[in-house]
Amino acid sequence: MTEKDDTPYFRVVIIKELKRRNLNRQQLSEMAGLSPSTVAQILTRNKNPRAETLSAIADALGITLGQLIGETPRQQSASEFRRKSRLLAMSLDPDDQEVVAGGPVNPQIPRVPVVGEAAAGSWLDADTWDAPKYPPAPYLPGEHEQLPQSAYFVRGTSMNNRYPDGSFVITVDYESARGGFKSGDPVVVERLDAGRIERTIKILEVTPEAYILKCDSCDPRWEGRDIRIPRNEPGVWHEEGSDISVSIKGLVIGSYRPE
Repeated sequence: MTEKDDTPYFRVVIIKELKRRNLNRQQLSEMAGLSPSTVAQILTRNKNPRAETLSAIADALGITLGQLIGETPRQQSASEFRRKSRLLAMSLDPDDQEVVAGGPVNPQIPRVPVVGEAAAGSWLDADTWDAPKYPPAPYLPGEHEQLPQSAYFVRGTSMNNRYPDGSFVITVDYESARGGFKSGDPVVVERLDAGRIERTIKILEVTPEAYILKCDSCDPRWEGRDIRIPRNEPGVWHEEGSDISVSIKGLVIGSYRPE
């Protein structure tokens, strides 16, 4: 094992979990809803899978996204994490060490600032902080890794099928990531009401008549509580029946929930 190798931490964790659970690649691909070729590439070549792919694998293995990508506790020093990372890689069987390219993992996981809170409900007053209120979230590699990432703490249950109350969502700037509106995107949205900024998380649906911000919840209180934005002024969004301006701030590319 050479010091220069840069094997992703998630690859070692996947192999260890497959061994522990007596699973093979085919079973993992079926459980995660991924193609066998995607799983094979992640375990051999692809060092930058999409955030959604890593989340699906973590769910299939019954672990958190933080555990999969190497999230470290705040009190654990970088040197201690490096030591544990090398021990984890060295603990693999020789055949498995070949699979992960025979090197110690890279413990230098970038961190993402938590910049505010967002309602998985109706709307929540947007916070501004002089000092960090939450520890940084794990950076997510993948399709949008070249864009700056930021995180929001989730409050409420209107999105609990995807983002439970108390979890964090990782986002990138929507316009930079998309360049146009796309149905099905999970988004962080802000509105300006009499000088007060409020924030929520919803699923965007684009129709010929309106942009609809939809809930995704098992809580019956949120049934039919979608927010409708008429498409009557290009570039200007207002909630239906009001003059309150609304704008999409971020595309949600993943989430995690601390243990």
